Amino acid sequence: MTTISKQSIPIIDTTLKIDVAGHLYADTVAHCGDSIRGNFVWSLTVTDDLSLWTLNRAIWNKGQDATCTAFLYPATRDAIHGS
Repeated sequence: MTTISKQSIPIIDTTLKIDVAGHLYADTVAHCGDSIRGNFVWSLTVTDDLSLWTLNRAIWNKGQDATCTAFLYPATRDAIHGS
């Protein structure tokens, strides 16, 4: 990745002042081999930015219901999608 690319793509907003827990970062990884066709498992990792609490779950496919139910606490679809 070039220096220009690294500067133009914000990875973490360092100007954001987070002082309460609940600001989450989420990421998924496909465990599908050579093709993403068909059904397979995804890893879901959710990290709280303040406390660094991390939740790791395996979910079957990447649908909204599977993603929401992977959390330990009730989560809404809006929270997952950032709206």
